[in-house]
Order: sequence, then structure tokens, then C-alpha cells
Amino acid sequence: MGETFLFGYARKSSESDEKQVQSIESQLSWIQGSSGSNFSKVKIFHENKSAKDPYKREEFQKMLDEIEKLNTKHKNKEDFKIIIYAWGLDRLSRNPVDSGLLQYFLQIGKIHEIVCSDRVFTRIDSGIMMGLFNALNNQFIMDLQKNTKRGMRDKADKGGCIQLTPNGYINNKLTKEADVDEKLKPIIIEIFRLRDEGYSLHSLVAHCNKNGYKTKKGRNFTKTVIDEMLKNPFYIGFQKNEGVLKKANHEVFIDVELWERINNIKRGYSRKKTELFPLKGIIKSYKTKKNLLAVQKFKGNKKSEIKKEYIYYCTHNTDNDKVSISQEQIIKYFDEIIYLYEVKSEIKPIIADIVKKDFLKEFKDLEEQKKSINLYLSKAEQKVERLFELVCDGTIENSKYKEENNKLVLEIEKYQKQLKDIGRKNLKLNEDSLYFVELLENLTMKRKVWSNSKKMGFIKILIVELFVTEKKELILQENKIFEFIKYFNLLTF
Repeated sequence: MGETFLFGYARKSSESDEKQVQSIESQLSWIQGSSGSNFSKVKIFHENKSAKDPYKREEFQKMLDEIEKLNTKHKNKEDFKIIIYAWGLDRLSRNPVDSGLLQYFLQIGKIHEIVCSDRVFTRIDSGIMMGLFNALNNQFIMDLQKNTKRGMRDKADKGGCIQLTPNGYINNKLTKEADVDEKLKPIIIEIFRLRDEGYSLHSLVAHCNKNGYKTKKGRNFTKTVIDEMLKNPFYIGFQKNEGVLKKANHEVFIDVELWERINNIKRGYSRKKTELFPLKGIIKSYKTKKNLLAVQKFKGNKKSEIKKEYIYYCTHNTDNDKVSISQEQIIKYFDEIIYLYEVKSEIKPIIADIVKKDFLKEFKDLEEQKKSINLYLSKAEQKVERLFELVCDGTIENSKYKEENNKLVLEIEKYQKQLKDIGRKNLKLNEDSLYFVELLENLTMKRKVWSNSKKMGFIKILIVELFVTEKKELILQENKIFEFIKYFNLLTF
């Protein structure tokens, strides 16, 4: 045997020091003692990386590359010898990919020996013994992952912090819980308040930069950072674990109603996000009857850092028609005529009856869906009973029964979920029909406190089509219900 090439590998995972079996220093000390006088010839590789996933350790990969180069250079296996020193086989690998590669290198002679503190692995025992040790190491990782997930789940169920905290909080290393960052707290509250007042993400970034606000990592606030902050339920006392929101025990400084307002969430069920262009497809040119193009711009001069959104509707450049109108002008027009659509007490029963009839078709559609799902659910439950009879009389094997039964259970759960969804939709329709009539009472007073987005949402409900002339005059075609209300109000004025 010719020249001998010695490699030493030491590793600890990225966990805290007290959880390590051996520190890198003690592993290197062991390698020095084991290699003796040849230690000066040992090429050392060490790193702080977990070995649970393949292709993630740079130093380990460098060592394998060196071994490959030596094998390419010395084609005759008798001319050289390669030995790896590692305190334990689990230091080299804890995943089946890297373990298999080391085992394969031993079998074909690319590596001649792997020297560990408890034994030496050679080509002779690289099959059974090394395979057994590697399997145990891999199983350790799988058990560790399982136990870690269970521990995280249990901690989350008790309200403990299981995540890296967002801006405004810090992870307490001693208690392992989330503490309020008193320095960032007022800044986060201010960002939420400004967003609620109508600031765009662009404006919020400019505001933060102007005031020199920095994140917990000392970086500038960006649109992405602020957007993720505003959507994060951690600020109202919730955190995600395995895709499920769970109540947490940390101190909360953002009001729940404020957070829900910003994220357009209605209690009990989600609602659609506020549309940026609610009149798109409805507003048209009076001359050509073509849809107007919806445009969003930011209003303000070049020097001003805070710019407000400016929305308007206009004709396409290719059209031989020049029509444009801003959203503010549309809102102002409807503010002046809103009293025409207010429901008086004497016609409230009539309007309520019209609304119920209007909603009746949707109620019927939901009822038909419910009947259809109940039929499928009944058939699935009958199949479960029949399947049980077949396994009892020995017609099918137990394994086949479990497989088919699991499929049917999932199918039944799907139908039950669909029925719950229909129940929620039915309840929402009832609420919407009642809300619609209540909304039209004292409409003039209510509208004074509405935001522009809510006003635009109401305009969309009110009209079927809205036409704009070149002189910026509005001609509207109302929904039949509003047409009736306006007609009645004009008669009584």
C-alpha cells in the first residue's frame, strides 16, 4: 500500500451547546489522540450544521470532493489509502443519502477505513454493521423530529411561544417566551393606526423612512415587511402551528377590531377584500357605451414623501372619445342624491318583501345543494355498513377493509364539511337580507361616517350601469329595488 491520506471530520448541529454530546473541540482532541504522530497529516473539516438533510453541509461536501479527486488521480487502488477520523458515525451522517454514499465508497474502495471512537469500519463490515448503525442514526432523527413537533404542539396548545417573534416583540432566551419590545411597540402601533386611516404601503414606507424607523434587525421598513406585519395574527394573540391558528399567552398591544378592519375580516366568516376598482365593468362612456379604463395613481409632488392614492376612470387612448372622471367626483355626486334612496318607515315592509323575494332564488339554490349532498352522504354511510358486513363474513380481507373504509370516512367528512358550509351561507343570506333593509334606514346619517371604500361598495350595489358624459355628468341605471325607492321618495317630497 502506497501513500496514506488522512481526513478528520467534526460536527455539531446548530442547537445550543448544552444539547451537544461532544463539542467540536473535544472531537478534534479525540482525532488528534487517535491519529497520533500522523495528526499533522490529517486534513480537518468541521462545521456547525445539522446532518438530518443531505447536500446541506459545505465542509462535508468539500471532504467528499477531495476524496473523489484523490481517487481520480490514483486510478490504482493499491497505490494509496484513505482514512476518515470521526468521533462517531452519527457525526458524519444522520440521513440515508449521505450514509449510503459513505457506505458505497467503502464497498468500492474509494474510502478504506472510517475510524470512530467505538469501532473501525472497513469494506468487510460496511454492509451489515455500518448499515445497522446508519439506520439507527436515521431513526434517531425521525424520532427527534416527531418528538419536537409533538413538543411544539403541546407548547402551542398551552399558549407558549413557538416561533420567531415579529417586529414589536423579542424572543426571551431565558423564559423561551415572547416579550414586548418597548422601543418598537409605539412604532408598530403607529403603523397600524396609519394603515387604518387609509395610508398605502408606499406611504407607510415613506413615513417610516422619513422618521428614521428601523426594524428589530436594524433595517429599513419595506412594503413586504409592513404587509406581512399587518397580516400577522401574532399581534392580536394568535400563532400558527401545523397550519392551525392557536391562542397565545403573550401580551397584545394591537386592538382586535383594528386588525380585523385592516385585514377586511368580518366576525364569524371571511368576507371579500375591498375592491380597488369597484365600478370596473359597470362604468361606461355615454357616447360609445364602452367600458371605462380604471387607473390608480399616487397624488402629490415629487418632493412630498407621503402620497395618497388617486383613482379615476377614463376612455382608452384608441377610442375617439375623451371621457374621464375621478372616484372623488363620483362619491361627491352620490353624496348629494343619497337621500333619494333612503327607506321611509311606511314602505319598509314592502321593501323587506322585495328583498326576500330577490334572495329567494339563492335560498332555493342552497336548499337544492343541501338535498344533493345529503343524498351522497347517505349512500356513503350505507357503503360503510355494507363494507363492515363483508369483512365480518370473510368476503374481503381486513387490510382491504381498512383501505376502503378510510376512503369512505374521508368522503363522509367532505360531505359533512360541505353541509356546514351551506349552513353558514344560509345564515349569511338571512343576515344580508336583514342588513340590507336596515342599511337603507337613516341612510343619509349613516353615510356621513362611511369610508370612501364603503361608499363605493354601496354605489356598486345601487347601480346596474353608470354612464359618464364628456362634461363629467353621470347618468345611472339603478337596481330595480332602488328605482322603486327613488320613485316613492320623489312622489312624497
